[in-house]
Amino acid sequence: MGNLASIAASPRNVTIVKDGTEELLYPLRFMELGILEQWMRSRVVKAAADAISGMERRDATIVMRAASYVAAQVNVMNALLPEGDLSLETMAHLRSFEGMLRVLQLSLRESAAKVAKPKYTLPQLDEMLNNDTVKIQELFLNVIELSFPGADINTEDKDADSDPNEDETKE
Repeated sequence: MGNLASIAASPRNVTIVKDGTEELLYPLRFMELGILEQWMRSRVVKAAADAISGMERRDATIVMRAASYVAAQVNVMNALLPEGDLSLETMAHLRSFEGMLRVLQLSLRESAAKVAKPKYTLPQLDEMLNNDTVKIQELFLNVIELSFPGADINTEDKDADSDPNEDETKE
């Protein structure tokens, strides 16, 4: 794996579908990863907060403590580094439609040195990409590859590689 300077200095040209605009995808830096993790953690806590409505205080406290524990486990770096621990919570957030859009939003900066101020809002980005989930997933995987060389974030089903006739031969 290259050093951080060489990775950060290598944006990738992509063409946005709607208007043919050329954009640069930049690798995610620690700042963008922190923003992404905060969004993911807030989703976990918000889901728990929504679920406790009408619960007794004691039960609600238990649910919120569990949600806080789960939220604290969300770690993008740990999930995507080749030797990392693939966290189901982290991957579920990242591979959601909104998660992929957010990764793209954070990668589409004005320059490598710019503070992580989004160039596009999520609705603008979604519209630019014509809500094309295949294109969004392709761009998302480009950002992950740029940011975490060697990361294994297969979006295909793990069973897709197995032989469909394999079970028949075992009988």
